Amino acid sequence: MYRILLAEDEVILREVVEVFFQKNGFEIDAVDNGTDACSLADRQKYDLVILDIMMPGKDGKEVCRYIRSRYDVPIIFLTALGEECDIISGYEIGADEYVIKPFSTKVLLMKANALISRYHGLLAKNGCLVIDEITIDPARHIVRLITKTWSLHATRSLIMRGTLILKAMTGLWIHT
Repeated sequence: MYRILLAEDEVILREVVEVFFQKNGFEIDAVDNGTDACSLADRQKYDLVILDIMMPGKDGKEVCRYIRSRYDVPIIFLTALGEECDIISGYEIGADEYVIKPFSTKVLLMKANALISRYHGLLAKNGCLVIDEITIDPARHIVRLITKTWSLHATRSLIMRGTLILKAMTGLWIHT
């Protein structure tokens, strides 16, 4: 189950988003200010962060900078600030998505799922490429599927890695 940090100072909106995501299988920690959001981010690993920009304490932009400087997690701004300069500023600060209020909870869910899939579907760990249960170690020329390991020639290893990257990016299988 994926865990989300939600920082939104509007009580009704916070509760609506919280309940909607819980009903869709997420664990969600919701706070009403940026200071608490930073504190929770330091104590818990999150798969996604959703931030309002205009909040008491630290605003969403400060929280985004704080989280970006410490953690690799997707961030969505959920805000009433909809001018082009606000949107550009949000992306420049480090947001992965920018959703303007009023919004559709279903669209927010789709954006959340897409970001989480991208972040979790292709993670580099110790120089390895990880896609679901497949791990490719190009330095050692091996591919692991859960507990089974195969040794590959260096050229074949590069081809496999490229194929899986393309699969992860496009959703299409390329046969080599």
